Amino acid sequence: MAINKFIAALFLLSLPSGWLLGQDRYMVFFKDKTGTPYSVSQPEQFLSQKSITRRTNQGIPVVEQDLPVNPAYIAEVKATGATIKYSSKWFNAILMEATSVQKNLVTDLPNVLSVEYVAPGKTGTGGRARTNSKFDGTTSEGQSQNQNEMLDLDVMHKDEITGEGVTIAVLDTGFPGVLSNPAFTEIIQSGRILDSYNFAFGKSNAFISDQHGAQVFSIIAGKLSNFTGGAYGANFLLYPTEYDPTEYKVEEYNWAFAAERADSIGADIISSSLGYTDFDDPSMDYSIADLDGETTVSSRAANFAFQRGMVVVSSAGNFGSTAWHFIGSPADSENVIAVGSIDNEYNHSFFSSFGPTADGRIKPDVVALGTGVASVASNGTISFGSGTSFSCPLVTSLVAGIWQKWPELTAVEILGLIKKAGSQYFYPDNTYGYGVPTYQAIKNIQEIPADENAVAVYPNPVEEDVLYISVTPADGSTISVTIQNPMGQLIKKASYVSNWGSVPAAQDVSDLAPGIYFLRVYSGNSVKTFRVVRK
Repeated sequence: MAINKFIAALFLLSLPSGWLLGQDRYMVFFKDKTGTPYSVSQPEQFLSQKSITRRTNQGIPVVEQDLPVNPAYIAEVKATGATIKYSSKWFNAILMEATSVQKNLVTDLPNVLSVEYVAPGKTGTGGRARTNSKFDGTTSEGQSQNQNEMLDLDVMHKDEITGEGVTIAVLDTGFPGVLSNPAFTEIIQSGRILDSYNFAFGKSNAFISDQHGAQVFSIIAGKLSNFTGGAYGANFLLYPTEYDPTEYKVEEYNWAFAAERADSIGADIISSSLGYTDFDDPSMDYSIADLDGETTVSSRAANFAFQRGMVVVSSAGNFGSTAWHFIGSPADSENVIAVGSIDNEYNHSFFSSFGPTADGRIKPDVVALGTGVASVASNGTISFGSGTSFSCPLVTSLVAGIWQKWPELTAVEILGLIKKAGSQYFYPDNTYGYGVPTYQAIKNIQEIPADENAVAVYPNPVEEDVLYISVTPADGSTISVTIQNPMGQLIKKASYVSNWGSVPAAQDVSDLAPGIYFLRVYSGNSVKTFRVVRK
């Protein structure tokens, strides 16, 4: 879990033992980066080679926003007696603890643009949990199979794709028990937890506090005889950013600090099962109008991460049955894969947040199992939990597999692929987004030559009695369609002529019982398989 010394110097400006009495927490924003000793022509001063390579591979330049905060400006703030906690390159700011007198002195400094109150100095004991899940407390064996199969992660594993070589940063609450949990033995022994730091508590130990982060981590990384995480072969960065008992805007900035550290080390993916809407201090609350993907702190930070070539996957939120109803932040960003929740029958989970965003975009982007998801508890037992917190890491696993198999892809291309592989790509809505993305669908998109017929099957899930099948371009050739049950038994077989144009073929499915079926479309030399759900 070593970290490059230069990264430590940039991000861990102090290791506080606790918040000082009489001091509040503020973000201090600077006017510019004039006089900084760092240069965009020497990014190795503040970025790892892996981070630089990620940018190079995606044609992303290092820009002034990537430069660390001017150390001279930080020194001026420190001279007032304020305590410096973290710095943010992207926001050109620092987090400080200061008395009201010190805060006024900092505000008057010539290089300071503004000062924002983000949290009281002393951590409270009230508040509400902001993680997007709950634990049901039940146990079972082998329960990871269904959640993996819904996204074809089992097929991905059979292709020997487990996220190897891909680095995933997990931003959450604590990760207690990870170092001793048998589900992570292989990862620990192989040194694949590359870095960890607790931004919520301001200390190096990330393996304390609420176990939510550890269970989310297990859905991606866990490996037991009766449990398989979605991308257990990846590398990991573990960052608690959420202080569970209270909710203040400082936690969004913690998210940003962690994302910057992940960027500098070389993360490919940020997985975040957190969401922000309202706070313990009502003056910090967001309105639904703020969820335009560009206003909230965490969405802006997520946008910065995406602009540097990282894929950001976020839980959509558990506000579906509340007065709020809509997604949270950073799920509202157009650059974030917001993941909603469905149950085993592919029905919308009652708690899963709805779209659209304030500016009318479709959200969530996709859905995955979020009701009754298996994860590994801190003591090594398997339990069920529900929430978009648990659908998020499943999609994160799929993204990791995509990037391992097709490393030439950019973050922009992966974001588009995840949507395009969704089960309702042609008719997205603000409940399911683009539907359930699958590894097999992505393989079809990536591996079938572009000049082959494109096939669309919809609606999926099928609630009425007709399933539509469209092939383009239509050339008058014969298209064969088969429908099989999960046991491989042939249920239906039909042939059509590909002269449909804008009128798709209508396949009668009125006699199909509710359940999962596999539809294969044979067109020319290609075969495309679709998992179809009959409701």
